[in-house]
Amino acid sequence: MFENVRKDHLKVLFIFLIASSIFATSQSIVTTALVPIMEDFNVSSIIAQWSYSIFLLTLGVVIPLNAFISRRFKAKTIYISAVSCFIIGSLLCYISWNIITLIMGRILQAVAYGIIMPYTQIILLKIAPEDQWQMFMGIYGISIAFTPVLGMILGGYIIDIYGWKNIFSIFVALSLLTLVLGLLFVKIDFGCEDYPLDIASAILSFTGCFGVIFGFTNISQYSIMSVYVLLPIVIGAICLILFFKRQNKIEKPLINMSILKNRYFAIGILVLVIGYFMYNGCTALIPIFVQGIAGHDAITTSLIVFLED
Repeated sequence: MFENVRKDHLKVLFIFLIASSIFATSQSIVTTALVPIMEDFNVSSIIAQWSYSIFLLTLGVVIPLNAFISRRFKAKTIYISAVSCFIIGSLLCYISWNIITLIMGRILQAVAYGIIMPYTQIILLKIAPEDQWQMFMGIYGISIAFTPVLGMILGGYIIDIYGWKNIFSIFVALSLLTLVLGLLFVKIDFGCEDYPLDIASAILSFTGCFGVIFGFTNISQYSIMSVYVLLPIVIGAICLILFFKRQNKIEKPLINMSILKNRYFAIGILVLVIGYFMYNGCTALIPIFVQGIAGHDAITTSLIVFLED
């Protein structure tokens, strides 16, 4: 099945897949701990859910930068930097003494995942023969989708027995293992080039994503017509429109938007966005209801989220 792929390339891809799976698990596992976080830090659900929302926001900012990162740096440099960032973020979450430090740790975790996830796909497409892309992407999809689901169940058990902070101690241990694997076995080089980073595009991307997410988050606290809701959403939407237009004008964009001219691809992306929007909303709301209102434990919550996934 893999006879047309070099063994050293397969080894590197496998290591990146392990890291991606671990990092992907960190995205949603924290939702099971939202109620304990609210109790420990004495914050509302609106504030506590930022430990989850900030992860998604950071992904939206970091992923577009991968056109720059993947061309500018070597595979080993990218891997070691991302894993090191994840270790620091997980450690900060583990020792967090308030919601701010927890959110800072989550940002670092998301930066790492935002780098590793798309770069793993880049490696996959580079090393796999074109006629085997579907098979390799299937393997990648299973690892990214299935591992977080199992992680949710394990996370519920850990939260109930040992406390929510211990899920981050496990992430630290697993990340250290992947760091050692990377230092030993990630030796391939796909080449680098002097690819520029368009600062204006990065700023527009960050401002746009943050504005839209911040505005929708405020709906739970203010009316939908409140300035605290409408103003961030409008500013964010304008920045995103300017970002999309700028990508078509500059020579080396962060994201090649011309692909959206394909109607079928554009419709597919729209459907994915709507589905992902609803999925993440349910992922954040279900644990708060099951634990905070219905009074069940974290293990029960994780099983319910598992059935949702």
